[in-house]
This record gives sequence, C-alpha cells and structure tokens, in this order.
Amino acid sequence: MQRLITTTTGLSGLLLEADPNRAMAMRKYALTMGTLLQGYANVQDISANLKNEKAEFILVDYSESSSAVLDFVSDIVRLYPALPVLAILPEGAGEDLKEEIIRAGVWDFFVRPVGIKEYQMRMRNALRMRQIPDTLAKDTVGRESEIRDAIGEILLREYETLYVLGKAAEYKDEDTGSHILRVANYAKLIAGILGENETSQDVIYHSSALHDIGKIGIPDSILLKPARLDDGEITVMKTHTTNGHGILEHSASSYLLTGAMIALTHHERYDGSGYPMGLSGSDIPLYGRIVCVADVFDALTTKRPYKEPWPLDRAFSLLAEERGRQFDPVLVEAFLSNSQGVERIYHEHADF
Repeated sequence: MQRLITTTTGLSGLLLEADPNRAMAMRKYALTMGTLLQGYANVQDISANLKNEKAEFILVDYSESSSAVLDFVSDIVRLYPALPVLAILPEGAGEDLKEEIIRAGVWDFFVRPVGIKEYQMRMRNALRMRQIPDTLAKDTVGRESEIRDAIGEILLREYETLYVLGKAAEYKDEDTGSHILRVANYAKLIAGILGENETSQDVIYHSSALHDIGKIGIPDSILLKPARLDDGEITVMKTHTTNGHGILEHSASSYLLTGAMIALTHHERYDGSGYPMGLSGSDIPLYGRIVCVADVFDALTTKRPYKEPWPLDRAFSLLAEERGRQFDPVLVEAFLSNSQGVERIYHEHADF
C-alpha cells in the first residue's frame, strides 16, 4: 500500500491576511511542513499577482464577512478548481458563516485560534485531496490504454473471423477471388460519400464480408455450374440469403448481426421485385442497398463460371440504367461520382 504524505517539502502557497501578526504565525506554521507562504494584505494585491505565482494552495482569512473576499474565493474556485482554497474563520464562527464560505467552494476551514497540529493536519488532508484527481487521471489514462489495446486485439480477432467466414462461402468458387475485399471497399466508399461516420464505414466494411455466407449451403452443382441456372436452380440459389441470415442472426456480435441483415437483404431491389421478401425503397436497410450496388458491380466486372468480366464503363452504364429499379438512385449517384475511387479499388484488389 502506498504510504500517505507526511510532509509537503518544497511546496508554496498564497496567504490573504491583513493582520501582519497573524500572517507571521501562518508562515511559521507553513515552515514546519517545509512550505513557504507568500502573504498579501488585500484582495487586489493577491488577485494582481495570482498569475505570476506558482502556488499549490491558498489560505484566506475570512475573520470578518466580506463580499470582496467571498467573491475572490468564488472566482478562484471557478477558475482553478484543482487548487485547494482554505479559509480561516473568526473565533466562535456561527453555522451561517461556515455555510457561506463552504458554498463559496473552499476545501476546508480553520476556526481561530488555530493550533499548529490542526494546521498541519488540515493542510495535509487538503493537499492529499489535491493529488487524487491527478492520480485518478493517470490511472484512467493507463487503464484506457489497456482497454484500447484489449479492444483492439478483440476487434482484430473479430475482423479475422469475419474475413475467414466470408472466404468460407467462396472457398468452392475459384473464380470469385478477392470478391469480398472489393465489395467491402466499394461499400465503404459509398458509405463515406453518403457522409456516414467512421464507425458506420467500419461496420459495413467488415460486415459486408458475410453477404454470401449462406452459399455454404448451396450444392456445388448449382454454385459452380458453368452456365446460367434454370428456374429450379435459381430458387435454390436464392436461399443463400435466408441461409446466411439464419447462420448469423443469433450472434451477440454487432458485426455478425449487421452481416445477418446484409446477407438477408442484399438481393432486394429498389422497385420491390427482389428477394427474399420483396422489400422496396427505404424499407430495404441502407447497408443492404449499399452492398447490392457493390456486389452487382463486382459480379459484372469479374469473371464468373457463366461469363467473362465486363469492362468498367459497361458496368457503370448498367448501374445508371438500373437507377430506381434495381438500385437506390442516391447510392448509384454516389458510386458513379467517385469512379476514380472505384477504379482504384478494382485494380488494387484485382484477381490474377
């Protein structure tokens, strides 16, 4: 256990005391604790020199009720809340006077006659209390650093989990390559253009990796078919949305829950003709609408078992044509407004 402070060697304080004999007594008391007191006889002088003094505490004689002294104490407490202010009250001070000075914000008070033992005890207590905020602040900073490190480690592991889960859905499909990375970056790009904050951009970036997690349950004969699917196969393929939602919906992770929502809604269409629920317009969650744009664009511009990749310009044109039908018009405009950013992502995460 840390030992309590028993001396205050090297500290200095200010004394507001009009009586020179009382001021001398207070200085002597201070010297017994290794502290120095700089005395001032009136409020004007101490106020004028306050900024030039490096004081650890202030002693104020409040032997006679004075509005000037009370205002001075109130100002000090307001401007320097961590600076201990102690009052010296007259002998026989009543409860009203004590209440008045306490309301002004003093840390403690003496009642004359003041003995050396009482002076030392109250000063030690006041200066010890002053150290508490500093200690707490340092402790808080240290703990915040530890917490940030721990959270960072947890998030890193969660990000890895999200990525691995996302890759699991693509593991059987050799032609999807870096699909989830491109979709994640396209989605984050759109969210940023829309003005979503960094937290929201982070969530959609990592959660979008799970948009096709439900494909784990789709038979290879359908998932890897080197031709367009027939109606029955399309019906089975559509179940990857509800499958993905079912896999993720009971998680306590905000990323996995968001991933569940994206998995379920990223094939809804703005005009209501999508699946699995036929939602339309703003009834489709924003993240689902964003990933819809990102996912389709990437599907168009990369090789799939049933098609060759489209040129970027052709894919941009299709997005523009489908505004208000398959895609949210606002999101398409956002995506097209930063075609350079889209092209950068496309080339940085290209399949080789």
